[in-house]
Amino acid sequence: MQAADALDAGPGGPGPLFEFIGARYQPVMFWVAAGRRSASWIIDVTDAAQLHELVHIAAAKARAEPELTPIVLGEDAARTIPAAIAVASQAP
Repeated sequence: MQAADALDAGPGGPGPLFEFIGARYQPVMFWVAAGRRSASWIIDVTDAAQLHELVHIAAAKARAEPELTPIVLGEDAARTIPAAIAVASQAP
């Protein structure tokens, strides 16, 4: 709560941080959950370095541990799930 208060009290509130994340990572989607004072981004991460950056940004600027949820977009899932099912059927 204290970190969120500090972020809100800064010049422009959380806007400059959100703009930085948008410019650097070009999120597929962005939204805020106003009732929870949280923000979420869907980011197509290109490598482990970007994951580390995001974790450190969240820790340094919001004093938060980000909740990272790997997702696969629909068209990719349609292409990759059948192969995953085939591999899973071979597992002992």
